[in-house]
Amino acid sequence: RRICSAAEARLIHHPAQVFAVNESIGREMAERYSIKMPKVLLNAIDPPVDFDPTHKYDLLQEKLGLSKDRRILLFQGGFAPNRNLENLIAAFSKVTTPDIDLVMMGFGPFGDTLRAIASKHSLLDKRVFFLPAVPQSELLHHSASADMGIIPYPHVDLNSYYCTPNKLFEFMQAGLPILANQSPELDRFVVRQGFGAAYPMSSSIDIAFAIDNCFSKVDIDKFRKQLLSKRHQFSWAEQAKTYIAEVQNIIKMSKSG
Repeated sequence: RRICSAAEARLIHHPAQVFAVNESIGREMAERYSIKMPKVLLNAIDPPVDFDPTHKYDLLQEKLGLSKDRRILLFQGGFAPNRNLENLIAAFSKVTTPDIDLVMMGFGPFGDTLRAIASKHSLLDKRVFFLPAVPQSELLHHSASADMGIIPYPHVDLNSYYCTPNKLFEFMQAGLPILANQSPELDRFVVRQGFGAAYPMSSSIDIAFAIDNCFSKVDIDKFRKQLLSKRHQFSWAEQAKTYIAEVQNIIKMSKSG
């Protein structure tokens, strides 16, 4: 970390343009290194050409043999420590809404620890289910099979506090409503855009409360409608316009200089 931080501090004054993946990180970079505000370039994706966000996919239900009257909360991505996944699984021993299941679709050796936690709480293959990661070309079809996606990342450092992880934009393009831990950037996208809800998630009790509240008291369909109407704004096709414009400006400046 020391080597990388020193290199960044030394080199960041030389580029013609600095990009940041979100506004909070850009502001932190500007203040830390006394540079102009970096241009924000979201880590967005384009959906596969065959993906239809208005279609109800049932891939998760089919793979797990779940009844279609069960509602699914989905976590997708890497299984690793410091992601609040232990509390997420333990929360399902406290969730009182009876028709919700948690699907953990991902990869990594920490999955064994998470399975053990689910087993300890008598949740494994009852209310908590595991599936392996799928290729990116199939990911959104699986995401759209859920009722809500969760981003529970804890605030262990500035990187996690300011995070806008891949799954945020994957959920958006899948048209999947989002339940997130409260943080500046997740609030910016999830709450302010009307794509979902954010709650404090410092414990399994907090997470259980958030899940129960979302699935029993909140109009999730309202989030889905907002996603369907706005998701194109957060695609790579739109972000590419920003990138191309900045590169063209740099080329013009270099020619004129």
